[in-house]
This record gives sequence, structure tokens and C-alpha cells, in this order.
Amino acid sequence: MQSHGFGPRIPWKVLATDRDDTLILQLTDTDATRQMYPFRFEVRLTYRAEKDALACEQIYSNRGNVAMPYYAGFHPYFRITAPGEGKEKVLLDYKPVRAFKYNERLTDLAGETALPSLPAAVTDPTINERITRVGEDRETKLALPDGLTIHMAAEGVEDSDLFPYIQLYTMADKPFFCVEPWMGFPNALNTVAGARWLKPGQSERGMLRMWITK
Repeated sequence: MQSHGFGPRIPWKVLATDRDDTLILQLTDTDATRQMYPFRFEVRLTYRAEKDALACEQIYSNRGNVAMPYYAGFHPYFRITAPGEGKEKVLLDYKPVRAFKYNERLTDLAGETALPSLPAAVTDPTINERITRVGEDRETKLALPDGLTIHMAAEGVEDSDLFPYIQLYTMADKPFFCVEPWMGFPNALNTVAGARWLKPGQSERGMLRMWITK
């Protein structure tokens, strides 16, 4: 399976656009997905613009008759101040409990490393391409130079620890910073170690919320 899986590369079905604030998307298995992932599944995402937040409710379902390993993640790019115009003043803050290092190809974990010193500027090279594990406090914050703070939190309904990993990423010459909630670490699905499992007919639900304060 390719990096980032097949979810971003194939069409999703629009199930509903209720009112002006809700969009429901569905992804199910096809002949093409079963070539690389031989399971029957359904993913349903409900995006909703709330009064003070953007929310994404998720349902991950095993539609087959065998146990199914799976994991998902989000890859939000937050547009921030451009390099040379204050990017170094954008601060990341959250509460990781473990930090890991990658192998040379960035395809798997190669052990643990020291926790980053936070809050940290998003230009700090020690946090780029860093994957960490969070504990009970899953909220991340990006404090911008104009006084606004972007908040994000991802967790499960049945299992609050549905998104235990946070991946950090930026490019030095680009005005963005990624804070990515993941269910598992890279290569967890190919090795099965670290993947989540759903029994036949079982579903799990998740919630991702983003909001801004001043």
C-alpha cells in the first residue's frame, strides 16, 4: 500500500449536503481497493460547520465476515505567516508523553527519542518530521502572531484513545504547518503491529474538532 493509503486517491460519494452547514461523505471497498486491502469496509465522514468550530464525525465499519485491521489519520495543512514575514513567531504547544524517531526512509519507527521542548516555534527543526504520542490531553494549539490561536483535538467515542499519535510537518520555505492526528504509526498496517482491529459488523466512531480563539 502506498504512503497515506488509498483514501486520498479515490473518489468519495457525497451522501448528503443537509442545510448549508453539513456535508456527508462515504467511502466503500471496490475491486481496486481490494487488490491492496482485501477487506469490505465503509467509512463515513460528516463535516459540520458549527457556531464556533469545524467538526468531522467519523464512522469506520467492517462490512465483511473476517476481522479487519485498519487505521486512519488526518493531514490538515494550516496556512500560517509566510517565511520571512513572521513564520518563526508561530508557536506550537501541546502535551506529548512519548516521542519517536524514524528510520532513514521515514517509513517506520526506529525507536524513541527525547520529548520536544514546548511551546516551540514551528520553524524549530527539532519538531519537524516528528511523531509523538499524546495522553489524555489531546488538544494542540498553534498561536499566530496576530493573536489568534488555532485549536484542534481528535478522539474516539467508544475509545477516547482513537488518535494517539501526532505527526508534525512543514517545509522551511512554505507558509504552512501540519499537525496530523493519526490512529497508528507509519507502516502499522503493512506490518499489522499497531493497527486497530474491527470484528465483523463492528464500527468505531471518532470526532475531530478545530476552532479558533483570540
